[in-house]
Amino acid sequence: MISTTLLDLLPLGVILVGTSLLALLAIELGFRLGRAWQHRTHIKKEGPVGAIAAAVLGLLAFLLAFLTGMALQRFDNQRALVVDEANAISTAFLYAGFIDQPTRTEARVLLREYVELRLAAFEGTVQLGQARARSEEIQYALWRQAEPLARADSQSATLPLYVEALNNVINVHTQRIMAVVSSRLPGDLWLGIYVVAMLSMALVGIQTSYSERRNWLTLVVLVVVFSLVLALIVDLDRPTEGVLVVSQQALQDLQAEMQAVMP
Repeated sequence: MISTTLLDLLPLGVILVGTSLLALLAIELGFRLGRAWQHRTHIKKEGPVGAIAAAVLGLLAFLLAFLTGMALQRFDNQRALVVDEANAISTAFLYAGFIDQPTRTEARVLLREYVELRLAAFEGTVQLGQARARSEEIQYALWRQAEPLARADSQSATLPLYVEALNNVINVHTQRIMAVVSSRLPGDLWLGIYVVAMLSMALVGIQTSYSERRNWLTLVVLVVVFSLVLALIVDLDRPTEGVLVVSQQALQDLQAEMQAVMP
């Protein structure tokens, strides 16, 4: 099961708008708090508030850059795993030619179904859990086919190549499951980022309370930039959906090649 957070349940547009509204609300609360403090203490000078707000915004920028790096690393890893899986399946499909009939055709039919399942799970036509379960069934079926062949011809020079190729298919499958299911940015990290961000926006609001007039254009630009960056990170962290998706072209090309060999 994919580890999910509250952000995973929301569309990107909702996250973008909601984050912007929360940031504007934090700025407004900070502004009102600053004005109330000035009215109570009769202190009209800004003092160190501006420097503190700048330092906290710098910390927020550092955290966002760190978060972006983590999400990009996971995105690149998933993209590389797609190519690795396509190569592993293609190798197993070719080495299946060393097997005698009818096992050869049966193995290639299963491998073609395996590719179709991977693509169907990415496209959303098959649920990820169902695709994973059926993929593992196919792996076991292929392995059960190879076991009696290996026992019957233990001196074969070509059969070990096919067995090794099957093993690579299984290994890459495990790596992709880990990348999609487990290697996600944790919910506690998202919560911490939002807390730091809202406190930073509140400090900005407190700083603006010492000015006679607020520059709303600057504040809106700050909020929009922050919200866009956060939405981008959320999109990168989502495994199979969103605007930025991992290309499945390697598997699609492999599917076309398999269909050409076995129409």
